[in-house]
Amino acid sequence: MEITVKYFAVECWADGNQDSSFIQRSTTSKTFTIEPLVPDTLYCVQVRAVCTDTSGSVFYSSACRILNIRTPREAERAALIVRRSSRKCSSDRCPAGVDFYTLPVKKHRGAQTQGVGHYVLGESSYLALAGKRRQRTILMLGATGSGKSTLINAMVNYMLGVEWDDDFRFKLIDEPADKSQAHSQTDLVTTYDLYEMKGSRLNYSLTVVDTPGFGDTRGLEKDKKIMQQIQDYFQCRHGIQQLEA
Repeated sequence: MEITVKYFAVECWADGNQDSSFIQRSTTSKTFTIEPLVPDTLYCVQVRAVCTDTSGSVFYSSACRILNIRTPREAERAALIVRRSSRKCSSDRCPAGVDFYTLPVKKHRGAQTQGVGHYVLGESSYLALAGKRRQRTILMLGATGSGKSTLINAMVNYMLGVEWDDDFRFKLIDEPADKSQAHSQTDLVTTYDLYEMKGSRLNYSLTVVDTPGFGDTRGLEKDKKIMQQIQDYFQCRHGIQQLEA
């Protein structure tokens, strides 16, 4: 009697919890992805062949032996890793129920142009040093009080994987509580190299270039100095080498 395999029936359930976690799928492929599954959980998997014979009857083969497989642990978010080495801000400056942390940035040891700050978060990998890892650069420009620092902090929180329901946030730029909207809080062109890290939402390194705000109470002469700083930074050896946004 000729028997033909029509497809495979794949059955999966959490060990000891078959009633509520049972998953059944069918496939004609030799490989198959079962989802959704819970991280770090022991599952039982078995496969049957659904066959037909020459009379057209459909029947199941005997099930294979049950395979016990544990799903991998969910990767720890970069936010949780970085928080362990961050400094908690004073509680009187934080909204109720939310803790703020200042990121553990380090001052860059390389040569720097006068009047320019340079800080790094994380460690550069060998591939990054060899120029084989992707990198993106963002230049922040805007008027005083337009929210550049707030936007930068938001981008960093997204990059590190902070969730909306988390009870903590990070600050790359820690502004004073009594800051003035008429006076720029940033006096220098400052570069922040945010290196790619495990558990991050980004698969590349991000460089953020923060600039002093235009149009504050110090007048046109201050704006001219800012423009000169930016121009010098584009031209210096350790300045901007690429720009995506």
